Amino acid sequence: MTRLIIFLSSFLFPAIIQAQGDSTLNISSLDTSSHFNFQNMNFEVYTSGMVLYTSEIMHYPSEEHYANIEKYPNLIGTKPTKDNLIIYFNLARSLWEESRNEDAKQMFLEIESSKHKLYKKTIHHTSDVPGDTSSNVYGYGSFTSNYKHDASLYLAKIYIEERSYKAALKYINRSQKKYKTEHNCGTGYNIYMSEIYSLYGMTLAPLNKNKKIIKLFMPDCFTSTNDFLINAIRHKYSSKKIYKQLTKAERRCKFRSPQEGSYDHSTCTTRLFKQKIYLPYPSEYFLIDDQAVTKELFIKEFEDSDFYKAITE
Repeated sequence: MTRLIIFLSSFLFPAIIQAQGDSTLNISSLDTSSHFNFQNMNFEVYTSGMVLYTSEIMHYPSEEHYANIEKYPNLIGTKPTKDNLIIYFNLARSLWEESRNEDAKQMFLEIESSKHKLYKKTIHHTSDVPGDTSSNVYGYGSFTSNYKHDASLYLAKIYIEERSYKAALKYINRSQKKYKTEHNCGTGYNIYMSEIYSLYGMTLAPLNKNKKIIKLFMPDCFTSTNDFLINAIRHKYSSKKIYKQLTKAERRCKFRSPQEGSYDHSTCTTRLFKQKIYLPYPSEYFLIDDQAVTKELFIKEFEDSDFYKAITE
């Protein structure tokens, strides 16, 4: 397992910043409308594939956020009005980034409970297509946003830092169930869900919700091995039971080869820790010779995986 710092905004996803338009919470124009964007979303992550999980809440103070707080000090501790809804949200975010959590929390709570239509409205954002003229947000497909959804996620982060994990879990769930948003591109969706899964991990782990963590992270166990999942398995199962589960999983593997002429590739599925999983494809044959792939090669790849080694070491 590799642990490293990745700067998403300036390295992996430069198009996110380049495509910032009037419909996002842009640091250079803090009175515009907003969505929960990925700008400045630096991650300390565990990674062995494309999905990234963070184990730490991080703030990114800036001169722009400080100036925004200096510009609207009289709004702190008040309720939003129809004349300042966007300014109010942006100020709450600036307070959060500057680690003024108590002030930010009170404002985000006001937003989350507000009856103003703008805060309840689902906002649609188009994809950033090269050469178009619309004001778009990022180049990873169309998506929707919602102020109450965003406020709920900020509240979850604040409560995680306060170690009020049950309250944090409540607001993560609200963001996913009550204030749903959509991402219509796999890349954008994965970036977003990396954030959501990370928040769930940071909340469920201290609550010892090991069963829920296993259910949440097992589907990606071979591409995104992380401490949330490994620790949950070790806490829930003894070494003897882990070995028994692994042996049973190998015995129950179901190998499927594609029909002749099909563009599909061979797969091998099983159940492990009560969850259905797809065994990793034998790397030496990937995109080379699918006909040579066997069930035994899938099992060997399984036993050589970082996940397998992490739960048996």
